[in-house]
Amino acid sequence: MVISHDLLWQMVDRSHRLAKNLLVVISERVRSDNEFIAERLGILQQAERNAITDALTGLRNRHWMQDMFERELKRARRDQVSLCIMMADVDRFKGINDEFGHIVGDRILAAIANSLREHLRPTDLIARFGGDEFAILLPGVPLKKAEATAERIRKSLLRFADPGLPEGITVSIGITAATESDNLDRLLQRADGAMYDAKDQGRNRVAVRESDHRSGPLPAKR
Repeated sequence: MVISHDLLWQMVDRSHRLAKNLLVVISERVRSDNEFIAERLGILQQAERNAITDALTGLRNRHWMQDMFERELKRARRDQVSLCIMMADVDRFKGINDEFGHIVGDRILAAIANSLREHLRPTDLIARFGGDEFAILLPGVPLKKAEATAERIRKSLLRFADPGLPEGITVSIGITAATESDNLDRLLQRADGAMYDAKDQGRNRVAVRESDHRSGPLPAKR
């Protein structure tokens, strides 16, 4: 039924019952629309979280890392504060998967994620770079302090206990500090190179690779 605007308001003015019923109808319609919007918004937010989150470890993924690490590098350069990047890789992970199975391998990756959360600050950025490799960005942290943090992480994983694994986890960790001339790709490559230095030196250790460019590291935060 279609009622003209003027006639509708005349009826509302003459009947309190009609006005009350109309208010109920409108409020139910608004509530229904709000519930629909809230539901759709929740679905959208969940989809956005899924797009940047690694399902196994709950850490952020490489897509998120690329954007956020880039932002932090620009901020460190602008504010003239130190910044380090750490790359961590599980030693002989393929052999672990082959011998003990992928379920044990998944538990190891989850244990590494938990150790990183435990030993890093809320302001540090952690991402699963891919496979069994993790990238960590430490804003405002000088190289020596980053190295000490990496050692704590490495030692904590040696105590990892799993019924399917005869001993703890060992990881090789590479660290580098940002310089004024670094972009993110160069920084990640250098940290990754440091991590392979640790592998070449016998695994289960922390290695540091400094920039071969002439510009010095960003200053330590005061």
